[in-house]
Amino acid sequence: MRPFSLLGLVPFISLALAGQFPEFDGVVGGVPKGPATKTTTFAAAEPESKVAAAIPTTITPGKLRYVENSGVCETTTGVYQASGYADLTAKQSIWFWFFAARKNPDTAPLAIWLNGGPGSSSMIGLFQEMGPCRMNSDKSTVSLNPYAWNEYSNM
Repeated sequence: MRPFSLLGLVPFISLALAGQFPEFDGVVGGVPKGPATKTTTFAAAEPESKVAAAIPTTITPGKLRYVENSGVCETTTGVYQASGYADLTAKQSIWFWFFAARKNPDTAPLAIWLNGGPGSSSMIGLFQEMGPCRMNSDKSTVSLNPYAWNEYSNM
């Protein structure tokens, strides 16, 4: 009876593996390289400590605490980005990461991306789907995403 029980798990295991993001040319969830998908790579490990140190730690309800143009993820020259916290109450804040549109940011619409479900961070969307960069397979560098939503929309 036990071998048949284990066989019953096979469909679930294959479904779990199918849900993993593929790697193309060393980019997790990326697209194959070609003339239209030229990417630039830079090290992302170093800036994170500088970004964290730059954000004030005092929580003030109704205020934003953020750092601008950290050089993490969006590396297109002249494209604005900011990340930090929107303080809701004296004990509650929400974290955000804003990327201006690469084209016409003053008139571009604002889009918000939120992944759903337990364990489904919006960082998956940022680094593997629609964000300005894609996480490389070495997990410490990113490549510019030419299909990013912030090409035409503030994110």
